[in-house]
Amino acid sequence: MGAFVRKSRITSLVAIVFWCGVSTVALAAKKPAAPQDPPAPPTAYSWTGLYVGGTVGGAWTTNSVTQSTAGGTLYVPSYYPGLAALGSPNLSGTSAIVGAKIGYNWQFNPVVVLGIEADISSFHFNQSASATGNPFLVPPTPGFTSGLATFNTNASTTWLSTVRARAGYAIDRVLFYGTGGAAFTNLSFSNNYSAHSPAGIVPNDVEAVSSTQTKTGWAAGGGIDYNIAGNWIVSLEYLYVAFDFGTVSAPVVAGNGNTATFSYSNKLQSNIVRAGLSYKF
Repeated sequence: MGAFVRKSRITSLVAIVFWCGVSTVALAAKKPAAPQDPPAPPTAYSWTGLYVGGTVGGAWTTNSVTQSTAGGTLYVPSYYPGLAALGSPNLSGTSAIVGAKIGYNWQFNPVVVLGIEADISSFHFNQSASATGNPFLVPPTPGFTSGLATFNTNASTTWLSTVRARAGYAIDRVLFYGTGGAAFTNLSFSNNYSAHSPAGIVPNDVEAVSSTQTKTGWAAGGGIDYNIAGNWIVSLEYLYVAFDFGTVSAPVVAGNGNTATFSYSNKLQSNIVRAGLSYKF
């Protein structure tokens, strides 16, 4: 009898341990998993830093020449408008523009980006014009070409450089910006003139002038930068540049000793569209 009681107690104890284990497993299975930390948000792109790159595009350029006449005994003032009409061409042309740039941006908050950029490019504008007409308001002298005048004009550039401030609005990896500052270029200008004017008789009146100048002008425009991957940035930009080259003068001399003075002013402007690729450090 005692043995039976002990056996029953052992059996009950085993049953209790079994059900406790089953309950523990069941509770563990029903217990919700510990919450996982949410994934870290992607890091916003920073535009702050130094960048270098290259550009390629096209330039639509015009050099406006204005001719004027002064002094001397060769021409009377009534001839001046006709001479100016012949000697004041607008020289226009389209050319490729290829260059390099370097700049630095500062990002002050998620959207405001300020920077400075300098660039230098090949800028091959080379245009000529020739005009012949009668500015002297008199009929040709029989047997001569009296009354006819000819201007041959050329203007050319070879390079362009700008130093500009930039102010932009950033939307993560996209930057919209406006830009403005100083521009620098050279201009080679030449003009040759010949005429048989009423006061020149024979031989012809002649004039020749040439000059090469490096001038400071201004540039303004805007564009968009886009970070495509890693530290690489592509860009598309429009710039307008303008230069005033002032006045160059030369004497006009006739065979009979009468003289006058011709002056020429040059104003160059260009509309530039270019794409770029740069690397930000």
